[in-house]
Amino acid sequence: MRWSIIALHFTSLVIGALPYPVYAMFRSDFSAKFRRFYEHVGWPSAAVMAMLIAAELVFMYLQARNGMHSEMERKLNQAVK
Repeated sequence: MRWSIIALHFTSLVIGALPYPVYAMFRSDFSAKFRRFYEHVGWPSAAVMAMLIAAELVFMYLQARNGMHSEMERKLNQAVK
């Protein structure tokens, strides 16, 4: 797997998780209405983020497995010729 893809996965994790510590640090500066909204959508958004990260890991595994099978098929085809 290329390092650029790994960097993009890490970047998506950081960007997805960034709102939570930002809110924790600056919550006293927000209005009460915004705090209620943020706290109302906080858990559902965290659940969606966790599912997206899990899906990303599954797709990375599937991509690596397919790449391994393709490489094995290519090597076998070269050996037969």
